[in-house]
Amino acid sequence: MPENLTFDGLTIAPNVLDTMVRLAAQQVKGVAGLGVGVRKTAFARAVEIDADGQGGLLINVHVQAYAGEQLRDLGRAIQDAIADALKSQLGVETTRVDVYIDGLVFAE
Repeated sequence: MPENLTFDGLTIAPNVLDTMVRLAAQQVKGVAGLGVGVRKTAFARAVEIDADGQGGLLINVHVQAYAGEQLRDLGRAIQDAIADALKSQLGVETTRVDVYIDGLVFAE
């Protein structure tokens, strides 16, 4: 993630964007939590954000879903929630939001 992102003269710290993305994803029904997936020997971050060079954001988010949820619909809802949050709170477009469902949580 870049150190700071600037949009139309407004500089945003990466942890602010990270928090916004996390909160938007966690509020979607069916999301059990944000999780980290394993990539070879390193753990991936739950949220990865980068600028696309044209004023938009590229976002990767790793989640845990509740078992029984329709995963395609859940992924779309997460994408929409994140894009809507960033647009309404910052006025920033998302170029791409990739959702990785890294695990399922089963009811006890």
